[in-house]
Amino acid sequence: MEQDGTSTPNRAAQVAPVGRHTNADPPQTPSSGKDTANVDPMEFFQSTTSHDNVAAFTKAQARRTVAPTAFLAFARAAQVNTLPWALAPIVIAAVLLWSAHQPLSARHLLELAFGVSAALLGVNLLREAARTLGTRAPTEIITATYGRIGGGLLIVGAVLGYLAAHNAGGHAMLLGLGGLALAVAYALVGIFLGAVPGEELLPALALGPLLFALTLASQAVTVAQKVGKTTVFVTATTGIPTKTTTLVALALGLLVLGAVVAAHLSSTTPDRGLSTRRLIGNGGMRAVFTLSLVLAYAVTLVAAFGRGVPHAPAAVLLSLPVALLPLTGALRATTPKALAVLLPQTRRVFLWFSAWLAIGLILGVAYLHLATGLHKLLGK
Repeated sequence: MEQDGTSTPNRAAQVAPVGRHTNADPPQTPSSGKDTANVDPMEFFQSTTSHDNVAAFTKAQARRTVAPTAFLAFARAAQVNTLPWALAPIVIAAVLLWSAHQPLSARHLLELAFGVSAALLGVNLLREAARTLGTRAPTEIITATYGRIGGGLLIVGAVLGYLAAHNAGGHAMLLGLGGLALAVAYALVGIFLGAVPGEELLPALALGPLLFALTLASQAVTVAQKVGKTTVFVTATTGIPTKTTTLVALALGLLVLGAVVAAHLSSTTPDRGLSTRRLIGNGGMRAVFTLSLVLAYAVTLVAAFGRGVPHAPAAVLLSLPVALLPLTGALRATTPKALAVLLPQTRRVFLWFSAWLAIGLILGVAYLHLATGLHKLLGK
């Protein structure tokens, strides 16, 4: 009787009126005849991340907590990842000269590449020493370890730049001195003042128009001509349209400007001095960043379309998908973490932009040779 008494409520709870459902008993769907006992209904909502991805992420997070080696710390202080900003204008100017069938001096190109790279790393080390030591005396910043190495690299860069430019005449020497003056000014601003409004234009001008023009000028060919009994050495000019070189150099400078603005915009350390970001705010810096990237593509397209100019620079449009990510990020990002990704994304844009520009120039020359060969073959 006790078993019947205790089981009666259970049987009553199990039996429900037809067409009605209680909260405890949801409606039952008719069985489809298929065995679903081993199906986990929550499997659809589970993460698709594999164990390998989780392990790789864990290792990457663990590496961040490990103290860097001396070499890695030096590489970070010197900002070695900015070297493409110095090498890309030289490579593109050389490819542009080659596409115009102009002679090239490999020795001058190497001297210029090593010199500009050394100067860039030296400026980065000097500014890193100024940022690390903060408000200390400028003499302490310059005599610090990074300060001494940075000053030495800057001197090495000046010497190599002189070797690359002195044979090309006074024009190349003036361009080299102008670039060196901008580099020294950018380093001294970081040491003495910390920051000034518009300082981002200094590396943009030095690594853009000035470096591009210096590369072209250093490749000028000196030809010996006899005037009577006197031998006169005449420096030949390049046969590249001035419009193309000017606009391509301006585009590279605008990309460097965007990268420097992205670096300052993503910086979490407080600015020492009156910086551009403090003057115009994050919104103004984001506007400058967006405008620099848009104008870089715009002026390159202007250089590519016209009568009597090579159309190869239009190949930079193939790098536009890479540029959309930092452009949309600059327009929508508001948090410091979101702004921090602008710098690596802009570096990628610079690399892809420069690569497609060089590839376009090379393919343009190959197309002209192929078309000329086919014309001669069919003409015969």
